[in-house]
Amino acid sequence: VMPGGLCRISDRPDARALSMQRGGRSADVWVATGAAPEPSLLVPDPDQVEIRRDTGALPSRAADNLYWLGRYLERTEATLRLARSLAGQTSDDGPDTGDGPSTRHVADLLAAWGATPFGLDDYAEIVREALGGTSVGAAPQLAREARRTASVVRDRLSPDAWRALADLTAVFPRPSSDRNETVGDVDRDGDEDEADLFAAADLGLRTIAAFTGLAHENMYRPSGWRFLDMGARIERAIAVARYARRLAEPEAGSNLLIRLLELTDSQIVHRARYISGPSVKTVLDLVLLDETHPRSAAFQLDR
Repeated sequence: VMPGGLCRISDRPDARALSMQRGGRSADVWVATGAAPEPSLLVPDPDQVEIRRDTGALPSRAADNLYWLGRYLERTEATLRLARSLAGQTSDDGPDTGDGPSTRHVADLLAAWGATPFGLDDYAEIVREALGGTSVGAAPQLAREARRTASVVRDRLSPDAWRALADLTAVFPRPSSDRNETVGDVDRDGDEDEADLFAAADLGLRTIAAFTGLAHENMYRPSGWRFLDMGARIERAIAVARYARRLAEPEAGSNLLIRLLELTDSQIVHRARYISGPSVKTVLDLVLLDETHPRSAAFQLDR
């Protein structure tokens, strides 16, 4: 006999009415005793808690969502880096690397992984689609997927990290289909200028950097954190390999190589090592093979 339990009750004496479909209900049962019971609590006394360091097994659903959270965020960052590079062509706020083959290669990269539709020739329109379009690889769609996966494991993220994800989804312009509107006698087509597009991409990158910093500094490091980090490392290695394959051709000129260094945040370290300017040999060694460079493919694989 337990000191308590759960039972089915009914207002009618007919035993068939105990069925939940026939109006039966469930209720807690308490068994009274004539003597004072010994205290029995499911939660132990704080002074008697045994110290432990493990947090238990990681559910497979949590592992899967943490892994894809890392991948979606890194994929969003890759799209934003390409969009910012294109927006910097004509924006006074951006580092202009010059028009030419490198610009076309960057635009082709965005189309290749579904951030923009194929066939667009206007670079401003390509950036606009990457930052506010509805393609599956556009930055807003990727950011929403990241927040969706994060919502399943929200209890494993700090409040600041969750707010950073909310901020990320708010930095992008509205989709082009929603931007056309007329206010009074003024026709507003919603076309942001290049400086606004560059600023939106730059803000998105800084927001992702904020989330990454919060995750690395505040998130406990059991197996769940490893899945988040593993997803990000795999996705970053893929992006760097794609950059290198497209921009570091055997006969690549300095424009292509400078663009590759820009996309992988490698300009400063390359300039510190080599005073002769970028070459295919030095750039590929830095962005692919250098295990000490946190943006190289080798660093991601080692981690």
